[in-house]
Amino acid sequence: MKLLADAMFANGINFIVWHGMPYNPPGGKNRFYATIHTGPDCNFAQELPEFNQYFERVSGLMRLGKPYGAVAVYLPLEDVWIQNELPEELQRPSARYHWELQYVKFSESVFGFRPFWISSQFLDTAVFEDEKIRIGAMKFDFLYVDVDWLDINALENFIRLAKQGCGICINKKPSQPGFNKDKKYDDLVRELFSQKSVSGVLQKIAKRPPLIEGHLIPEFWCRKIDDDIIIFFSHPMTKSITYPMRYGQSFCETDMDIKIGINYAGHKNEVNLQFKPYQSIILKIDKQGNFKFEDINFVPPKPVIPEIGEQRRSYGIGGYKGTGNTEKA
Repeated sequence: MKLLADAMFANGINFIVWHGMPYNPPGGKNRFYATIHTGPDCNFAQELPEFNQYFERVSGLMRLGKPYGAVAVYLPLEDVWIQNELPEELQRPSARYHWELQYVKFSESVFGFRPFWISSQFLDTAVFEDEKIRIGAMKFDFLYVDVDWLDINALENFIRLAKQGCGICINKKPSQPGFNKDKKYDDLVRELFSQKSVSGVLQKIAKRPPLIEGHLIPEFWCRKIDDDIIIFFSHPMTKSITYPMRYGQSFCETDMDIKIGINYAGHKNEVNLQFKPYQSIILKIDKQGNFKFEDINFVPPKPVIPEIGEQRRSYGIGGYKGTGNTEKA
């Protein structure tokens, strides 16, 4: 549960409401609920007070200031609509189709910039001013596009922003989706790629180095508080989370040391993130480049790992596609 919570904190969630028993009106007898049981007889009832204090501490810190990121990434909705159904080996109770977005991830090339997803509707209201792309309350340095198919409305918005000077990194020439093709689409693609602020080379578009640099960057979320920033780094094992999660998936006995560079306010700090078993990290950095670690220590009990047969029964293996009914699954 802590591994999952930390994964959510590292992806922008900063308020958690427990839902761990069936919803019922007075006298109701509904027994179904699609979540972890957190009633008074749950297996970790004794740890809940300390666990809730951890939630309160972290979510409180991650509600300070405003979200901070440097790049807006175009969500490849057109691609997943066209791809339609997932291969059988990737299907889960939570997803049968690509457009359910279970497998869409940020490119590693922009991960350190703390990217944010945007769709075509966000582009409709985007403006380029003071060398930043403003989308709602957020401001970004540049846009990143890596798609095979692109709606003409989004394409026209990219051209509009590029003409204003907005930096756009686009990796390939997109194709027009749908059966009703617009004859001017290819001309619009050429117009987009002719703009000086458009390139397929990220280094030409990014005006500054990424916030986080390193060979192995944990999942993280950043908030800006006046001139300072606060960063939550989740334990590296959050990257292993898939649905369904395994019993004991968080099991860890050794420290993990990850060396990263943090670029902020013209300063670069070389930082060693020492992840204790089951622990995540919060780091505060001021505009002078000084940094300190926040105390968010909470050590849950060592997880119990059932035998594979019991895990297979709990997952319902063999009852849905995507497991192959194998011991490996």
